[in-house]
Amino acid sequence: MMENAWQHYLRQLASADLGFTYDDVCGWSADEFEALIGAGLISESAHATHVACACPEGHWERVRWRADGKLAFIPCSVAGTLVEVSLDRLRQWRLDVGRLAFLLADAFQLSQQTQPLASSNLVWRLGRRRFGGRFRDLFFSASSENEFDAVISEAQQHLASGTGLLIAPSDGGGDSGWELSRLKVVVLSDIATWAGGKISLDLDFIEDIFVRDGADTKTSSVRSLSVPDGARWQDLLIEVLDTGLRVEVAGFKRDVPFSEAGFGERDQRLETLKSLAASRGRLAPDQVIPVLRGKTPIKNRINALRQLMQALIPIDGNPVEHNKPAGVYVCKFQVRLAGEASFPTPASASWLNFRFVERRDGRLAVSVNQKKVFRASQTDRSSGRRVEEVGQADEIVPYLYSLEDLKLRNPRGKLTPEGTTLIEMLRGAGRLKRRGDDTAVLKLGVWLRKWIGLEGDPLRYSESTRTWTATFECSSEQGK
Repeated sequence: MMENAWQHYLRQLASADLGFTYDDVCGWSADEFEALIGAGLISESAHATHVACACPEGHWERVRWRADGKLAFIPCSVAGTLVEVSLDRLRQWRLDVGRLAFLLADAFQLSQQTQPLASSNLVWRLGRRRFGGRFRDLFFSASSENEFDAVISEAQQHLASGTGLLIAPSDGGGDSGWELSRLKVVVLSDIATWAGGKISLDLDFIEDIFVRDGADTKTSSVRSLSVPDGARWQDLLIEVLDTGLRVEVAGFKRDVPFSEAGFGERDQRLETLKSLAASRGRLAPDQVIPVLRGKTPIKNRINALRQLMQALIPIDGNPVEHNKPAGVYVCKFQVRLAGEASFPTPASASWLNFRFVERRDGRLAVSVNQKKVFRASQTDRSSGRRVEEVGQADEIVPYLYSLEDLKLRNPRGKLTPEGTTLIEMLRGAGRLKRRGDDTAVLKLGVWLRKWIGLEGDPLRYSESTRTWTATFECSSEQGK
């Protein structure tokens, strides 16, 4: 079964020899072998130069070749003759430690590229994510036990967050004098399983390691989500559903029940989040206090929600800020209620990323330029090894709407004042001659901000030209 091959793989990883011979892998099933090859965890290397004889003595001999290179043989002292060796028996495969490091980072759902910390490739930095209520630096090493002290020293020098986790083939065989409070060590076989051609990790096991070390018990019951390393609050979108949250950030998407997110019944933090979602991320205390239950001050409610969000979403910084001049609390992430009649605006988008087009069929095409996380592989020319990279690319996502659906045209086919203004703006390539206090233009601006869910001015007025200008791209296919 696949688990047997994986166990063999882990045992070899913990040894000084990172290679497999034909005799090692011949007992694996074809599916086991192809899965490890396909994942890049092992790759074929040069033929063996020595092999054990098949006679009862099992003596070790150097392989000799016929001049044409098509026949291999070894001398056998027992048989007193040359014995032909099957070419399959000379095949060898080597473990690709760099590829294993990449797959571990992928299993942690870390987006940054893995890299060795030293020229000896003893330690690989996988990235950083939250465990036990704090960010931890994650490292991987495939070093032997006699190199363990050097590995520990190297990893501790790169603890950017102050604490970390080292994943190793073994525990090092004893006390190596490192600071356990700063760097925990976990054996790879204790947390990793192999199934379906991918590595799965026991994140609860790792969480418990740090929780037992005295993490804040208020947040230890909340399991942090595996968001991509380097994600920002501005990249996050939270949609509040009937029974949970839908979390989207930098290509990561997951539905989380309220209970798993740390919310209880009649939870003031959830009530506060819903109020923020209803107002698209802005909360004015004087407006929300009358509808909130209890006497807890809004400042305390926001602080409690902030702490829970920081425990659930492993992103640096403050997710909910207080704008003192305006007297409002503002989410740095995008938040909305499920089922809202609004455009699915990416969390990091601005008005400059949008394009509105009036189509020939009368419908409105709205597109937004957004960042998408992708993974790519290529072959390094110098080494011939497969190199994995993680990056971002711009992607234009279009959506089509009828003016009736947007309530910019009534059932009798007549455009509303806001609908008329929008169409004139599109046909004018984003420019419209109207007064600065034109009611229809002002109402259109309010409608756009509410529907798209962005702050800032979608429409701006110039006193010098007495012209309204759209801050997004406008065009029309009518008349073309």
